[in-house]
Amino acid sequence: MPLSQANKTRIRNFYTPNKLQLLAGTLIKTGTGRPDTAREANFLEIQSNLTGLGINNRALEVQEAATILGEVLGRVVEVQAPPTDNGAARKLAVLQGDSSTVQHAIAGVDVRLDIDQLKHQHSSHPIGTRHKGGGNRFNDICDAAWHQANTLVHMAGWANALAGMVQGEQRFHGQMTPVADVHYEGYCLLANGQKYVLFHCYPSNNSPLRGPNA
Repeated sequence: MPLSQANKTRIRNFYTPNKLQLLAGTLIKTGTGRPDTAREANFLEIQSNLTGLGINNRALEVQEAATILGEVLGRVVEVQAPPTDNGAARKLAVLQGDSSTVQHAIAGVDVRLDIDQLKHQHSSHPIGTRHKGGGNRFNDICDAAWHQANTLVHMAGWANALAGMVQGEQRFHGQMTPVADVHYEGYCLLANGQKYVLFHCYPSNNSPLRGPNA
């Protein structure tokens, strides 16, 4: 059902005092051509706002509220209802596309090195395809088999310890603190009841695993 005039006014009065904060883009991503993730985040934020105002928050009302918000901000606000699987299928497709050939099922977790691993490998053991500069490299001991026996095992254990994940959720592994002289950067995705991990890693500055950076 379309919004009543009274509810349109309530929505406008709710957004107007927060115009500067909203224009900063911390809650709402404005402008045309936004990616699916931004449009879906906008949808959920506006839906939450309508709930707080005691207004119906179905897709039609969210779209109308987005139009009102766009008028307040003087910018287009694109919205899109999230898929019923919380984007799990789309996120899994991205994960698979960014995977290297080094992958293994460990303790029920599908673990994969990503294509960014190339810049962290010794030249004799390339893994991945994306050519990027910078970053510490492993020595010539750390080939695909070594990663399967070591770094993939670590990430599988980390993923298995993550509790309460829901369909389509991604949880990220910070890279700042090394584990056994190795820094890890990646994430775990839950899709169709399966945990998937995609990551790359590199030795710390003083690690005995570190090789030449050339």
